[in-house]
Amino acid sequence: MTATMAGSHSARQRRLNWVWRAVALVFVAIILFPVYWMVNSSFEPQGQILSLTPSFFPVHFTFHNLWTPPGDRFSWSTCATA
Repeated sequence: MTATMAGSHSARQRRLNWVWRAVALVFVAIILFPVYWMVNSSFEPQGQILSLTPSFFPVHFTFHNLWTPPGDRFSWSTCATA
């Protein structure tokens, strides 16, 4: 096997591979962002969730939203909408 056969990928093909990897990475980030946002919101206090300035990390970390029983007004309105 010669050196030209071993490196048969041209520079154009390598560039295209990196472009497709970047596109795939952006696509995965777009798909996973809503999941991250839901998990992040579950650890924020109610007032911080409903604020007009979003935070990408919970400032006041709480487990209260995870332990709230499904009888509050927001869960019933969600069930009625669905």
